[in-house]
Amino acid sequence: MEGLSFPNDWRTTLVEFLRLGATLSNSEEARILRRRVSRFTLIEDQLYKKAFSRPLLKCVGSDDADYILREVYQGSCGGHPRGCSLARKILLAGYFWPTLQEDAAWTVATCLSCQKYHNLSHRLIEEIKMPTVSCSFDQ
Repeated sequence: MEGLSFPNDWRTTLVEFLRLGATLSNSEEARILRRRVSRFTLIEDQLYKKAFSRPLLKCVGSDDADYILREVYQGSCGGHPRGCSLARKILLAGYFWPTLQEDAAWTVATCLSCQKYHNLSHRLIEEIKMPTVSCSFDQ
C-alpha cells in the first residue's frame, strides 16, 4: 500500500494493528484502537472500511483524497454539487477518509466559479426597523 510509507498517514496505525495485532502499552488507548479497528478490514495490503448495507469503502490517503475530490466535483461525473451531496457521491463511488465531510465543505467553499456564479441571496443584512408610534391617532 502506497500510504504506508508516510509516517503521518491516518491508515498506518490501523494497518499495523490489523497485521500484527500489536497492542499499545496504555490499555485505554488499546481499547479505543481495538474498537476503531473493528470497523475496518485489510485485504491484500489495502485498507477498507466496513459500511452498513454497502460494499466495502476503499480507504485513501490525503493525496488520493484531493484527486478524488477534484474529479467528483469538477470532472466528468461532477456538476459542482454542494458539500453534503459531494461527500455522498464520494461514498457512493466507494472511497473513504476520516475528514471527508470537512474536505467536501472546504472544496465547495473555495471554488471560485461557485462563489462567483451561485444564486445570490436577496435577504436584507439587517432587520427592517419600523418607527414606533406611541399612539396611533396622535397628531
